[in-house]
Amino acid sequence: MPDPRQIHTRDELIQQLAELFHSGGWSIQRLAATAGLGRATVQGVINGATDLPRSGTLKAFVEACGQKPEPWLEARARLLAAARQARSGSATSQVRDRQAREFWPQFTERDLTVVVGLHQLTGWEPSGFIGVGDAFALSELQQHFIRIGAPSPLITYSDRLDSPSRRNPLILIGGPDGNGITNEVMQRLVGHRPVRNIPARHGQSARPGAFGQCAPARIAESASALPG
Repeated sequence: MPDPRQIHTRDELIQQLAELFHSGGWSIQRLAATAGLGRATVQGVINGATDLPRSGTLKAFVEACGQKPEPWLEARARLLAAARQARSGSATSQVRDRQAREFWPQFTERDLTVVVGLHQLTGWEPSGFIGVGDAFALSELQQHFIRIGAPSPLITYSDRLDSPSRRNPLILIGGPDGNGITNEVMQRLVGHRPVRNIPARHGQSARPGAFGQCAPARIAESASALPG
């Protein structure tokens, strides 16, 4: 039995309308006469030739089949809303890609380098997922450069970054505990920005007042004597 509440795609709508038509033993000519619709319109509804039936067409069709129109019209409204959202998302993505194409060339011309942390642990790490987020980030970054047609950046581990390469534009993946270069950057930021200690749930973070971002406990300890 057709259930318009379960309709989430155009194909599902067409399938359920066709099921209404066939289960009622209708002919195109008879349903067209009962609903007050043209035969071509009815045929377009049940075979999918019509992209999305107009609300008046849908109402007349389902009423002729003995259905209450409200759930079917609600299903149609859902499909329209989903289509608008998809178009909006596509437009937003195109704008972001265009902005990215304008932004990255200034860096990719100078040996843009991605620096990945090593995550060499000396103790037990309870989650077992340390470094997985960095791997996902690296994969997403590579796909991003492919999508916008930008040259792929160089990739190196934090302990292999030599002095000349430090002058390149750098993308740092991994926090200061796993990425030594990130740690150096954070230490320098702490040295130039006032930091105030804020007790965290597990006492493991501090919040630089100028940025509003959390930093690891060891940086907080080294900066705890600074005015905040």
